[in-house]
Amino acid sequence: MSSRITRARSALRRRIERGGSSDRGTLSVFVALAMVGMIALIGIVIDAGGLLDATVAADEYANEAARAGTQVINVDDAMTGKSITVYCPSTQPRGTLTAQSEAASFLKSAGVAATAHVTCPADQPNTVDVSFSTQYHTMLLSIFGIDSFTINGSGTATLVTGRQTPNGGQQ
Repeated sequence: MSSRITRARSALRRRIERGGSSDRGTLSVFVALAMVGMIALIGIVIDAGGLLDATVAADEYANEAARAGTQVINVDDAMTGKSITVYCPSTQPRGTLTAQSEAASFLKSAGVAATAHVTCPADQPNTVDVSFSTQYHTMLLSIFGIDSFTINGSGTATLVTGRQTPNGGQQ
């Protein structure tokens, strides 16, 4: 043990005699701080891309759910020849297939973990609007305490019947 102390004292004495200050080890601190910054930057890029992808996917799911909702037509009116309209009652009869239930069922089968808000605007009887909110869980930013972001999906679909003319009217 005393030989170690003697060697340490002699090394310290030589360093003092040479003029003392050494920058030894300062590069390691710089590299460590730069690496933290680089990991944060990589995390931002990866999670921003994932967030963008999840937002686009949420809108696509909402559009598909709205399309699924427009496929539920009012059978009674269609069978009598009165009209072909989306079956979207203001109150949900239990056990009855409606535009709202079909859109929600589509989202559930697609694995979307959210409660959808499905509406049929009164001024547009053949239109179904779907919106929902869900979470995007970060991959790398969770290291820095950012665990998730809220994303919103929204979509609209309109039932179109008959042949359409180029200007949008029916023949």
